[in-house]
Amino acid sequence: MHFLYLVTFATVANIGASQNKVTTSSGPPHIKDSISPERKIYFACHNGHFEMVKRLLETKSNPNQKAPDGNTPLISACMRKKDNAINIIELLLKNGAQINESNNTNETPLMHAAVKARVWTMDTVKYPSDIIRTFKPNLSIIKLLLDQGADKTLKNYENRTAADLARKQGNEEIAKFIKNYAPNSKHMVINTND
Repeated sequence: MHFLYLVTFATVANIGASQNKVTTSSGPPHIKDSISPERKIYFACHNGHFEMVKRLLETKSNPNQKAPDGNTPLISACMRKKDNAINIIELLLKNGAQINESNNTNETPLMHAAVKARVWTMDTVKYPSDIIRTFKPNLSIIKLLLDQGADKTLKNYENRTAADLARKQGNEEIAKFIKNYAPNSKHMVINTND
């Protein structure tokens, strides 16, 4: 857990070092007041700061503001590997985030979630002391996006759908889930013969 915090903290510090946009202190990263609210919301989503996202949305930050690479706060939240990502995604959607808005390479939030949305899991191999921490697909984020109307047929600049991208990453479980998703279905049937 400390390692993840340090990586996130270091990432924010590096962003600040390269753009003079973020400062660091002895505690969590703080975003300078000189940054526009739209940029603040993007950084808050990127770093998993739910309360900051909530406050920024309350002050009328634009949940669809694009960063230079075209990523929106929703796309940024869909790339998170933290458990609170789904809370941030729900909050953004409730506040008008466009679910199918793409970035500069025509990648949507669903595409990013299909490739990058993961949660930490711990498995024991042989003995309780042999704990392996791995990332596993976060189906709850993908299901939320699909339930809220994410278009699974959209294609990126490589002419690939979200399912294609998941398959390219070697994640057949996510690819099949997306391909076989049907709105309002309570149980997904995954055909393993595809």
